[in-house]
Amino acid sequence: YSIDAFLPETNTAVEVDGPFHFARGERVQLGNSVMKHRHLRQLGYSLVSVPYWEWSDLLTTEERVRYLSSRVGGSVDDLPAPTALLELRQQTESESVAAERA
Repeated sequence: YSIDAFLPETNTAVEVDGPFHFARGERVQLGNSVMKHRHLRQLGYSLVSVPYWEWSDLLTTEERVRYLSSRVGGSVDDLPAPTALLELRQQTESESVAAERA
């Protein structure tokens, strides 16, 4: 599997799940995403799943860092660099636009 971010100090996988991870028009995860999350947990990873609607509501880098810090229970220093966070946001926004057009 590929994951969006990994924090080796806490063995935490961070997944920012875009709209294609959910049933259309609902906030119910699709089976392949549920299975991936289950496998990661069975392999011993802590998992932080960030749904796209929560991530999209975060408008500034500071808000994103605070949000992730609270979710992973770590310090800001343990999080990916702000550029990586911006890339994750751009990816989920692109998926959101594509999903709305479908």
